[in-house]
Amino acid sequence: MNIFMDCLAVRFPLAARALVAVALLLVGTQANASLGGGGVTDTTPPVVTASITGGTSNFPQSVVLSANEPATIYYTVDGSTPSTSSAVFAVSVEVLTTSTLKYFAIDAARNVSAVQSQTYTISYLPPSAPGGLAVRLIAPDRIGLTWRNVADNTGVTDYKVFRDRTLVKAAPVMSFMDSGLAASTAYIYTVVACNGSGACSASSPPLVVTTLAASEPLVVSPQVSAGDEHTVAIKPDGSLWTWGNNWSGQLGDGSPDQEYSKPTPQQVGTGYLAVAAGSRHNIALKIDGSLWAWGSNTEGELGIGTSDFLVHASPVQIGSDFVSVATSFLSNVAIKSDGSLWAWGWSPNKTSSLVQIGKGFASAATGIHHTVALKADGRLWTWGDNSYGQLGDGGSENNRAIPTQIGTGYALVGAGGSHSVALKPDGSLWAWGGNSRGQVGDGSNIQRSLPTRIDSGFRAIAAGRDQSAALKTDGSLWAWGRNTADGFGGQGQLGDGTATDRWSPVPIATGIDSFTANINHTAAIDAQGSLWAWGGNFKGQIGDGSTTDRLSPVMISTGFAPLVPDTNRLALFAGWNLIGNGRSAPLSAVPALADPSKVVSAWKWTPASKKWAFYTPTMSATDLAAYAAARGYDVLETVQAGEGFWVNATTVFSIAHSQGVAISSDAFADKPGQPNGLPVGWSLIAIGDHLTPREFAFRISPAQAVVNAVPPSLTSLWAWDNVTSQWLFYSPNLDNSGELASYIARKNYLDCANRAFDPGIGFWVNKP
Repeated sequence: MNIFMDCLAVRFPLAARALVAVALLLVGTQANASLGGGGVTDTTPPVVTASITGGTSNFPQSVVLSANEPATIYYTVDGSTPSTSSAVFAVSVEVLTTSTLKYFAIDAARNVSAVQSQTYTISYLPPSAPGGLAVRLIAPDRIGLTWRNVADNTGVTDYKVFRDRTLVKAAPVMSFMDSGLAASTAYIYTVVACNGSGACSASSPPLVVTTLAASEPLVVSPQVSAGDEHTVAIKPDGSLWTWGNNWSGQLGDGSPDQEYSKPTPQQVGTGYLAVAAGSRHNIALKIDGSLWAWGSNTEGELGIGTSDFLVHASPVQIGSDFVSVATSFLSNVAIKSDGSLWAWGWSPNKTSSLVQIGKGFASAATGIHHTVALKADGRLWTWGDNSYGQLGDGGSENNRAIPTQIGTGYALVGAGGSHSVALKPDGSLWAWGGNSRGQVGDGSNIQRSLPTRIDSGFRAIAAGRDQSAALKTDGSLWAWGRNTADGFGGQGQLGDGTATDRWSPVPIATGIDSFTANINHTAAIDAQGSLWAWGGNFKGQIGDGSTTDRLSPVMISTGFAPLVPDTNRLALFAGWNLIGNGRSAPLSAVPALADPSKVVSAWKWTPASKKWAFYTPTMSATDLAAYAAARGYDVLETVQAGEGFWVNATTVFSIAHSQGVAISSDAFADKPGQPNGLPVGWSLIAIGDHLTPREFAFRISPAQAVVNAVPPSLTSLWAWDNVTSQWLFYSPNLDNSGELASYIARKNYLDCANRAFDPGIGFWVNKP
């Protein structure tokens, strides 16, 4: 049975409080099990096992029921006793809220098992705020955004995007394209994460983005992707460039002569947002969400509804409303804006048309014969070939035709030829599967059938056929695995200057912004916009005009500068805003807040004098001085470096940051020569080094912290969520005791332990 066939979605009564996904594929041969005895002498009832026993979890549970022999399994999720009129188990039971699952089985000899029961308590904690909100595209009429998965993945089912405090999108994906906007206009975006119980996180730090003038061309984040013997890339203007082998029309230039290679980049299109290179084909996404494909189609990899041996040398549209694409070899996956996952091509079951696999997915990647996919709640799913343990299910080596959950708490995934890689939100790197060339990266060549922790401090990953690469938060690129030629030719794909396989990550380059890897070559874009490539080059896939293998990175082109949004503005919303000056230069409050149609008043706390400084644009300078003096205030004229302040606004708007570099948290640390970096009592401050409250507590501590304990360098920390008008709270003592989450829940605060403060965030600190 084709696993891509439409599934029957069954929603039980609300009392069940669970969503049950029922597919039309039965476990083993239970679909053919007859209830007629027909001379069968078997009198032993079947035994049914639940893959997850009952208990308490912060995540939804995907429960698989299996019998020790071919049998039909009946079940309920509302605590009632199941019967032969109950639902028949098929693939998995998705338990999203507290539920009691009851089940029994009947085999072909009419033997009936006992009714068993499992109770699952889903105790959701509010998720952390999403991080890394960034711009993907800026145009006169639209803005594209991306963000990272939340730090704890606590049952996240949706990300809600707000524009100027108005909800504009809710979906499990981690990107959004906002269109129909006015040219030359500033918009303020925030994102929150919501879980299955409806509880939402604090908002992400706000991002101010200004659309381009009507006459300006769009700007996108540049991208590069490596195929088997060709490379594709997108420049910031949305133009598509290709080079390398064109045997199957994979360069997309429409040429009727496929028997040539192009060893230097050539432009073949415009208006592109993302691209993924397969073996001899490509899949690309345009800025309007339309999906395009070109090149070889021998296994239906183009998704045009047929498999043929024709060359499709020009892009053809195959879908719409997509936000991400991935391909490898002859298989493809793509995710729509509603979080639905679609697949086509060779693996795991050949199909030449796009078919839906499931919903709620945030990202996915496909290898030669297997796929890994990630849901918004951090649950990792795999399916396809498992000959080398690449599904990560513990060593069964059984191929799986349907998605199977193998873990939780992940943020990014990648798929190689016979191995898989993944990142968790904390930056830890994990890998598993085939390891004959060291592609897992654990220092051995031993196959790993379970996710194995490799290292930490990473923010991006890529998997080639027999090698892997990962980007650290400091912009350094690391690689490991095969670095030598084999039947596919080429060597030096790791880029370390040698042709020696590496069983552990080795440093390759610094200052990298994005990168890609495939069978025998690798490419990357640095922070200055230069395109680099290295490895096998027998078809000109490096792009340096030659067919000579390159063992170290070679610069190919410039003009790929990463899209950097305007970070020089502070976002304000109607009502009270707690913001800060995280820059080294003073911020003049009077010109910044002088519009009485936008600002009611501004306030700054001065710890030294224990007095408020006050400003309002509705008074003249003389009246303001008299008013402040009469009430014991100071007049607020300047916000110094590292100070936070309140603004009561009447509408959404933004003001320019002060100039200067970011303020380091070290400025508030007690250290030799600076014993009172942060005075005792309450201080209203701002930092510029993107630390979380937990990290800030470590940074300002003058003494060595106790292992695994946050130093008591502050009693409590408070920030104001300008979007939801709620307090964000943190306490090292409660953090160390494990009571922080429950305390925050009781008080209806928001958790900010994992939220990094940008230079525009002000917060209160109470120092003991």
